[in-house]
Amino acid sequence: AARARSAGPVRAVDGRRRFEAVHRFASFRENKTMGKPLLGQMMDMPLLVSSLIAHAARHAGDTEIVSKRVEGDLHRYTYRDCERRAKQLAQALA
Repeated sequence: AARARSAGPVRAVDGRRRFEAVHRFASFRENKTMGKPLLGQMMDMPLLVSSLIAHAARHAGDTEIVSKRVEGDLHRYTYRDCERRAKQLAQALA
């Protein structure tokens, strides 16, 4: 019985958090100024893939990214190489 009493408020808090998250998302979808980036609740800049790659290159540039190819061999390159290649691709697409 004690467990059931303590679980009640926790569910209410979780339900409220879910409601607030859904409400924020719905408000964003109704926003007519979709051209502006939506900033995160705790961030001063938008979270972009390019920012993640730049961060990885700056802080762990020599760390290897290893992936297995269809042929079975391994492909290895560093985060610094990844950033360089991503910038080349962005220039080619621009």
